[in-house]
Amino acid sequence: MLNTGSLSGTLQNSDHEISTSKFVTLLQHCAQATGCSYIGLLLGAEVKLSWLGRAGFIAQNSADLREALACITTHINLRHRSASILLNQEQPLASLTYYPLVHDESQEQWLICAVSAGVKLIRELCSSNWAPAKINLAVKKPTDIALYSGYFQTEMRFGAADTALKFIPSLLDQPITNAQPDIRALLQRDIDYSDGLYEFDLLLDVTRIVRALIGTGQCSAEKICEILKIRSRSLNSRLVTRGKTLQQVVEEVRFEIARQLMRNTPMTLAEISARLDYSEVSAFNRAFNRWAGMPPGDWRRRNTGA
Repeated sequence: MLNTGSLSGTLQNSDHEISTSKFVTLLQHCAQATGCSYIGLLLGAEVKLSWLGRAGFIAQNSADLREALACITTHINLRHRSASILLNQEQPLASLTYYPLVHDESQEQWLICAVSAGVKLIRELCSSNWAPAKINLAVKKPTDIALYSGYFQTEMRFGAADTALKFIPSLLDQPITNAQPDIRALLQRDIDYSDGLYEFDLLLDVTRIVRALIGTGQCSAEKICEILKIRSRSLNSRLVTRGKTLQQVVEEVRFEIARQLMRNTPMTLAEISARLDYSEVSAFNRAFNRWAGMPPGDWRRRNTGA
């Protein structure tokens, strides 16, 4: 396991904290070295709320699942800058969706681990035999899905546009058994203070938020400012100091998502266009040609042989 290049020193130091990006690399190395194509599933199934520190204890002492998941997603979004998690509470199915900042094949085990962990945490909060309504995985379908079926106990869709677990929205109102509000309030004050000290990288955070909002119909300057709690003028001026505009960030994220979907899914260009919030396929074709110097169909044939 230590034959992982720059990771070897990190692994030999038990006091060293491994970054998310390095852990993603490690997980992929482990899958290749052991030949275990479901190692991400196994690891996610072992996750516990206590691993999240104070955020995990706050979740355990929340009034209901909605409050608990809000705490967990906020904690992860603040401290793991290589991805975003979005809780969507709309009908007919609510969802927890995991959006990596960059999506490629090296992320596959991590994506599986993320959704497996999400299921495990909800089971810890609600019921050990709970099953989601549906699982979407933005990874190639494994040869053998028996372990996945046994763990998730629900319909699974591999090669999906996004990685998400979906469930009945009424679950969000389920009270957390044995929750202690006084403990939650005390811990929340501490975590609010530490969050206020957290280093803020506006460009990175805007990119992560855009990655999560594209395709939801909510990707706007107003929504981004609402999430970041800053004014539109401040958002624009601070992006300019980094040599970017919001439109440039949106276009870069769209280009990344478009390549991921053409490379890893059977989605048609019309479906990809809609997923990227384009009103017409022709608008997507023009934009992609501008980004890549060739039409999307040509890019897909060149990079996938399809």
